[in-house]
Amino acid sequence: MDSASSGAAAGATPMSDSGRSGREGSAVALAPKALALGVLLIAVALLWQAAQRTSGGGTFAPPGPIGSLESVQLTNGLVFYGRLVRVDANTVRLDRVYEVQNIAQGANQAGQQRLALRHGQDWHGPGAMAIPVSNILFMEAVPAGSEADKLIRDDQLKLPNRGSD
Repeated sequence: MDSASSGAAAGATPMSDSGRSGREGSAVALAPKALALGVLLIAVALLWQAAQRTSGGGTFAPPGPIGSLESVQLTNGLVFYGRLVRVDANTVRLDRVYEVQNIAQGANQAGQQRLALRHGQDWHGPGAMAIPVSNILFMEAVPAGSEADKLIRDDQLKLPNRGSD
């Protein structure tokens, strides 16, 4: 054998000082970069998810379909009932909105609650209400035939017909 052929076979990649071929050395050098890129992508995804949660982004799905009677409990304790008109990422819109009113009783009697058309006697007579999703604690579909449904239907029969806004 001559000295040129004794070190490596013909066509083989020359060995580096560390004993690895050039291709293996570059793959090892890329591994930390790939790991750093993966960590960066995961961090960006987690930050995006947190931003969506806090900004009210994403999809809000009410319990019933458009046109259904819904009960909406707000974060401040108020409760409203109304027909679901529209839902988007930031607001829920109800039409013909009723609110729960507390009726004060005597000192020895428990207070009562009743449903009343929200601002029904106001001069501007609002019929619809847009509620920010961030202010909603929860929503419930009001089943047909329930006490709330009966009270609202009876009251609606007494009102002049107003269309949705």
